[in-house]
Amino acid sequence: MSLLRQDHPHWVPEVWEHLERRRAERREAGISFRPDWLVRQARRAAAARPSLSTLHVEVGRYSAWLDGPHVPTLLDAAGVTERRFDVDQQRWMVPVDRADDVMSWAEWRERRVVTCSDVDR
Repeated sequence: MSLLRQDHPHWVPEVWEHLERRRAERREAGISFRPDWLVRQARRAAAARPSLSTLHVEVGRYSAWLDGPHVPTLLDAAGVTERRFDVDQQRWMVPVDRADDVMSWAEWRERRVVTCSDVDR
């Protein structure tokens, strides 16, 4: 609910000062202005939403090859800067020690279906 001055011209200035002070306190404390039932409803809807994309990871001895849509965006979001586009495989390649970061980010934040396989290259 939003209260605006033009909707309530008969309120005294002290009321508006109090409202602004309370809004500032809530903002500083990180309190959302959305009611709890709206937040819970949005979380339930997000959890029930099916994943639209997948990510397949092939893990080798030193490198992992990523196959799926929007892999560069995924790597940026996961904070992986050590990456290279493998021209032979036509896939993005990351160090094997960062592959678990990418997989967990894709599964947890982007709700992708993540599969993994071992390869010997």
